[in-house]
Amino acid sequence: MSEDIETIVDILNLYKSVIDFCEGERLRRLRQKEQSPNHVESPQKEIKFECEETFRVFHSMSSLSYRKLLHVLRRRLELQDSRMGNVQKVSPEVRLQMTLRFLATGESFGTLTGVFHIPTADVRNIVAETLASIVKRLKRTFLQIPRSEEAWLQIASDFQDLWNFPHCLGAVDGHHLAFRGGTEADESYSNYRNFNSIILLALVDAQHRFLHIDATSKGGATDAFNQSSLFDAMESNWLNIPPECCLLGLDEELPHVILADQGFTLQPWLMKPYEAPANLTRKMFNYRLNRAHRVAINALGIMNSKFRALQTEINLEVPQMEKLVTATGILHNFLIGEEGEDYLRGLEKEDTECMAIIPGDWRSNTFLMGLEPSPVQLDESENVSSSIRDGFATYLSSTGVVPWQFEITEFL
Repeated sequence: MSEDIETIVDILNLYKSVIDFCEGERLRRLRQKEQSPNHVESPQKEIKFECEETFRVFHSMSSLSYRKLLHVLRRRLELQDSRMGNVQKVSPEVRLQMTLRFLATGESFGTLTGVFHIPTADVRNIVAETLASIVKRLKRTFLQIPRSEEAWLQIASDFQDLWNFPHCLGAVDGHHLAFRGGTEADESYSNYRNFNSIILLALVDAQHRFLHIDATSKGGATDAFNQSSLFDAMESNWLNIPPECCLLGLDEELPHVILADQGFTLQPWLMKPYEAPANLTRKMFNYRLNRAHRVAINALGIMNSKFRALQTEINLEVPQMEKLVTATGILHNFLIGEEGEDYLRGLEKEDTECMAIIPGDWRSNTFLMGLEPSPVQLDESENVSSSIRDGFATYLSSTGVVPWQFEITEFL
């Protein structure tokens, strides 16, 4: 009897050893599979959200905006998927979700691998391809600089109606974007605060929409705007800018201009504040210009707060970096059209009754490192640009005055 029991125990131990061996082999193969560069844990499906607010946080847009964007991009995203070869196919939904998540958070490609269970190298390629698709498919519709006098005059009319500045074709501003992508050995990317960056330049209309975005200048450039395509276009009038004309109460004709801050150089077609306004007329001009120019600051602030990738040290190569900036500008304009005030909630505003600026909500978590101030121009009294600025200053303190500016300039 005891021998039978011992035999049974031996059989059970042998059986357990076989089970342990098989389990060990299964775990070993599983670990090998997980370490494989082409390993994918599960089939790729669109991530579903029961709560609209959670969806918005994840994608930085509403589910309705996402569906509309997906509908427009689907064909191009399907073409990308067909080129992936032997790698597991990734649906258009997942491709767009992955890219929007990257833009919304700036999460590393490794982190996105954990979210979507796709190899890191594939995540990088998918994001780059999807950004390129957004630019290719939507740029002509959502980020096209005007090329007719009629379109420019409509923008000028909007600035007059909304921000009380005449002859204004847009507000230009720029800031640095921290950047890695293989630039460590290139000192020309090192900016005045000693980190590598590229410079984002943007022209904005009266409704906070981007008319033009440029991200081709290295962070070390001291005259990035003067070397930009927008500068060349304005200098050469390739854009059919409306001709000079008189403002009510002035005998001289004044050109149509864009507005800027101290990081730019005064031009006949670019107005910026006086360095040290010595009288009330110049103080009023500075106030009125800064009031209208705020659309550019708000547009960049909102875009950076919605698409947090712009606030991180972006690890992309130069061409992909340019695509990222252009794509975020396109999505910004798209979302203004789709979501309006919901997207633009928290703008920096002026309280004319309390004579105060109400900081934008975006300032609580967004830092915009502006351009280095441009050198002070010499012989200002003989400068044509200065004469034009004086003409605007005269108009804005006489026939172009707004009722509250006399009170508010007392606080400047």
